[in-house]
Amino acid sequence: MKLFHLAAGTMALAATPVLVSAQSPNAAPIPRDGLVQRSAHPAGHLFSNRSVHSKVRASRLRRQSSNTSKNGMPYPEAGSNPPGESTLPQIWIDRYNEKKKAGLIPDIPPSNLDPNGGVMYPEGTDMTDVCSWTVQKCDTGDIWLAPDGYVGITFDDGPTPQTPELVEYLNEQKQGATHFLIGSAIVWNAEIMDYYTKADPPMHLGVHTWSHTLQTSKTDLEVLGDLGWTMQIIYDYTGKVPMYFRPPEGDVDARVRAIAKEVLGLQTVMWNKDADDWCLRQGNGTAQLETCLTGVGKSKKSVVHEMRSWAQDTSGKGFISLEHETTDQAIDAFKKYHKSLASKDWKVVNVPDLQGLPYYQNQYTATSEVEEVDSILPTREPIDIDHSDAQIGSSKAPDVSAFADLPGSGVKASTSSSTLPRSSSTSSSTSATTKGSGSSISTTSSSSSTTASAQSSTSGASTSRAVTLLPLAIVALTVAFAVL
Repeated sequence: MKLFHLAAGTMALAATPVLVSAQSPNAAPIPRDGLVQRSAHPAGHLFSNRSVHSKVRASRLRRQSSNTSKNGMPYPEAGSNPPGESTLPQIWIDRYNEKKKAGLIPDIPPSNLDPNGGVMYPEGTDMTDVCSWTVQKCDTGDIWLAPDGYVGITFDDGPTPQTPELVEYLNEQKQGATHFLIGSAIVWNAEIMDYYTKADPPMHLGVHTWSHTLQTSKTDLEVLGDLGWTMQIIYDYTGKVPMYFRPPEGDVDARVRAIAKEVLGLQTVMWNKDADDWCLRQGNGTAQLETCLTGVGKSKKSVVHEMRSWAQDTSGKGFISLEHETTDQAIDAFKKYHKSLASKDWKVVNVPDLQGLPYYQNQYTATSEVEEVDSILPTREPIDIDHSDAQIGSSKAPDVSAFADLPGSGVKASTSSSTLPRSSSTSSSTSATTKGSGSSISTTSSSSSTTASAQSSTSGASTSRAVTLLPLAIVALTVAFAVL
């Protein structure tokens, strides 16, 4: 989604409150308790089970009737915001404490929401190393660009009742994509998970948190629960440990990135192309919000026009596009966009195939052997990604040698051990270097890439990314309008 920004003038790197106000004057009051339950949540209809699937829901989700996960603990309540500390396995907490003690988790205070729903950090916060995407346009260490000639296809907010139509289309087109899933939505639409896993090849799955709420506003352990439990339920269903994470509304900073990467082995994935398809309602029309009524998301026609412009760009600069599997209009817009990409000379792939990265922490490609593990916690050092637009095999490509022992990697192991303890001096930089968003594109059917090597940043041209924030409640209400 394109984030709606109203007050950029307060993004100073000083010891003053940093405010980004994003509330539309026509928006409803902002609930502070997240998803909670389907019936109470503004977007609850998005996650409603179809009656035709209700009888198979429990049997399709591979977990015990007591809702106990493979880690021996019960899943948090669907919609809990966030999963409480009492839900966390001690082994997760122990690993967090280990990384915190090693200096790998920075001491950055959680952000707050102002009365209008804007993100702000507490007064006196030294913003130098916060590296907030929302407030500072900072994307250090994120996957947000693509190599020249490539397009990364990504979908947020699944699984939903629209997922089957989308996956069936992707399967027919032999097109891979990365789907960032909401943990609570998996509970509510568990039967739809089969569409991802039984696709040929299977769809690539990533983490979009348990509660779909702003991560920088959470405490460290709340972030751990939001990410960890979504990883856990995906692992319990597929046997694969997710390796990629997209923060809801792009709200991430150096602290959240560090918890994701150092504790859970997750790479942060953003985007640099967005047509506001989340605005589109089910059936017809758009959400009655200022950002939708006056922007690209005002109609399916304008969304498709924007998307097609990316495909027709002759610069060859790669990009990652953001889509949502939330309404029939959004799915139809994607299909038209995808056909435009297919008519051009683009390589259209999922996120890991952009740079020959592992699909999961225990599987290298879509079809290679899955390593058996008994926990979602990493067993290898995380990959440092400094240039997400670097071509496979280039001097700036990510070093994936820590995963060379996975079947199908095609990678030579590094001379240094991948099991060496990671210290703050060896971790990747989290300084708040501000980068612009590259204007780019890429396409063709996804391949199960078996090469893995670091890439070099070949995309020199970049454009300023619109860094804004639309509060979760507005987004949720928008989606609710779309499905009503």
